[in-house]
Amino acid sequence: DGSKLHLIVSTQHSTIPSKPVNNAFTNELHTLASKWIQSPTEREAFVNAFQQEMKNAVDHLSLDDIEKLCSDRINQYV
Repeated sequence: DGSKLHLIVSTQHSTIPSKPVNNAFTNELHTLASKWIQSPTEREAFVNAFQQEMKNAVDHLSLDDIEKLCSDRINQYV
């Protein structure tokens, strides 16, 4: 449910995660999404909860975090 998603995401936005933590986050999110993807109503609930949690996570980022994320993204394409 949304509370599990909130718990997963809320542990991620305090600092920029390293690749291993990010992989663990992705794996847990994938497991959670896999459970919900079976039902159209559950899928919609998951998407809505995910979008809200991502918005909340972004709201908690510091300027340093945002700069690092942008820099990391640019470096992927250079």
